[in-house]
Amino acid sequence: MCGIVGLLAEHIDTLGREAVVGGVLDAMRHRGPDNAGLWSDNNFPLTFGHRRLSIIDLASASHQPMSYLHERYFITYNGECYNYLDLRSELVSKGHSFRTNSDTEVIIAAFHEWGPSFVSKLDGMFAFAIYDRETKTLFLARDRAGEKPLYYAHVGSDFAFCSELKPLLKISWIDKTVDRSAVAEYLRYQYVPSPKTIVQGVKKLPPGCTLTLTNGVAREDKYWNPLDIAISNSSARENSTREEIESVIDQSVHSQMVADVNLGAFLSGGIDSTLVVSSMTKFIESSKIKTFTIGFKEDAFDESKFANQVAQVLKTDHQCQFLSGTEAANSLPHILSFFSEPFADSSAIPTYFVSRLAREQVTVSLSGDGGDEVFGGYQRYSRLERFNQLQSFPGTKLAAGLAPMVRNTKLKKILSSFNLPQELVYENMVSISSREIVSRLTGTSEWERFFGSVWDSSELSVRRKAMLGDYLTYLNGDILTKVDSASMAVSLESRAPLLSAQVYEAASRLSAPLIQDKKVLKDIVYSRVPREIMDRPKMGFGIPLGSWLRNELKELTSDSLLGQSVKISQFCDSQVMKTLVDEHNSGRANHQSTLYSLISLSLWLDRNLA
Repeated sequence: MCGIVGLLAEHIDTLGREAVVGGVLDAMRHRGPDNAGLWSDNNFPLTFGHRRLSIIDLASASHQPMSYLHERYFITYNGECYNYLDLRSELVSKGHSFRTNSDTEVIIAAFHEWGPSFVSKLDGMFAFAIYDRETKTLFLARDRAGEKPLYYAHVGSDFAFCSELKPLLKISWIDKTVDRSAVAEYLRYQYVPSPKTIVQGVKKLPPGCTLTLTNGVAREDKYWNPLDIAISNSSARENSTREEIESVIDQSVHSQMVADVNLGAFLSGGIDSTLVVSSMTKFIESSKIKTFTIGFKEDAFDESKFANQVAQVLKTDHQCQFLSGTEAANSLPHILSFFSEPFADSSAIPTYFVSRLAREQVTVSLSGDGGDEVFGGYQRYSRLERFNQLQSFPGTKLAAGLAPMVRNTKLKKILSSFNLPQELVYENMVSISSREIVSRLTGTSEWERFFGSVWDSSELSVRRKAMLGDYLTYLNGDILTKVDSASMAVSLESRAPLLSAQVYEAASRLSAPLIQDKKVLKDIVYSRVPREIMDRPKMGFGIPLGSWLRNELKELTSDSLLGQSVKISQFCDSQVMKTLVDEHNSGRANHQSTLYSLISLSLWLDRNLA
């Protein structure tokens, strides 16, 4: 796992570019503490930079940026290609030779052999840039699910890219103006949805996409579209079986256990992480598998007892650390400083601490991320199905008309939703703040369609639409951003076997009953771990945020939102923020998610806004 950066700028000489890129690399030391490298072209105004966290082939010959074919190609690469040995064998049969044992050299050779389409052959998580000196073409790519981030800026003939947004803001010609529409979307969804970023001058390369830059002209292409796969497999002649799913997951776990460093796994005790760890025990002695979890003193949020039970059954070398509200409050500004943009999923706090715990003993940790989106695990999918049925009953329109007279916030939201299209109902389910509150805060009155064309697909069930909508938005923008930022903050590589293309494609062919509350995964886990310790309500990776905001985080809330010189007042109405704080502290309302999103935004603005 690494950090990458590149700068193409005709008006800056080589020394100037290398100084800028070097500064960016210094700001990303946490992403790659093992080595830093620079390369500049002598005949083209391009400089690559790379920070390395050594995972495969630890030798210095595998440092980056790396060249290939008599220095025709150069690459800076972040990620892991799990099928690189198979690709290497295929390339050798075609006459290629290799001087390293790294996946990096395989990727650049594959680009030469097959051209840009080679990305479809990769099984892995990645973000990389390849420069072809012969054609003067710059080629960027990002993995299918978006496990690895890639930000870029393009103004005229100038172009820059990076693993993180904040270091890019050091480049003078990039427009750093805060995007007010992005602020509104962030406050609604707790992250800035792709391809936007919090600033106007930088974009994210969407997952499953490539970008080709030639003669100053950039073109984005999509090489993998989960919507197309879901639609084409919705009428598959043969549905996937439980046995097929179990096999493809085991294969994915096995392929992602390849590393030349110590490897472990996050273990919450839930279905997804238990499945991944139980698969690991098929390929390595269980006592050699190190597993990690974070516990809370508040029982309602503590999953550690379940993780301990699973670890005892699977006989792993298990480590647990308990987190207090005081420790979390004191660490929050530090944790959020590692996020490129404002980020308001409070589970980033325990994710950081479990990553830090794991990093004390391993360099790579497997996770169960993606299980809910790929296999239908979120409870809101069932709620949406029930709501969809209710909307067809007579009288729901009348019930919706009663919403303005109802004082209970939750009931008001339910009643008002009876008048809404299905897509907007689900958008409200996944949002942390209502459009009304965000409009009061920001003055926003216009909203873009959040799920794009997903809801236009008549071939898909309502559950499939919601799952796919989450895969294309929440998974990438929230879950994977959280894990990448929190794990990279401590130089830990996190891998998600449930997000491999093979797993997704097999899951897309499951019949409706097997994606009902993740039934297929539960059936597999129940065959490996006693059902009585697994069959319980889903908890998620939450924290007692509402209580912390009234106690441990009360001072930070006041200082960051109501202080005299906070920059957030330029974008959010101060009186509305005060009202939200007062209502939450008094117990009249629970605004924990909105307040936390405002705190994160305020801290980001104060750090990064000139």
